[in-house]
Amino acid sequence: MIDQNRSKMEARELAYRSRLEKQFAGMDARIGALKATQSYLEQQITLWNNGND
Repeated sequence: MIDQNRSKMEARELAYRSRLEKQFAGMDARIGALKATQSYLEQQITLWNNGND
């Protein structure tokens, strides 16, 4: 009984960990894309401001 419960708990833990790792990877990729967009926008704003001088 205890061994069965332990096995079930370990399986749930493994599935949960896997789900968290996938979510983290997705969020990390999204943050990378947002940082690239931020960099591009900052560059464009700098160019616009230099053109107005």
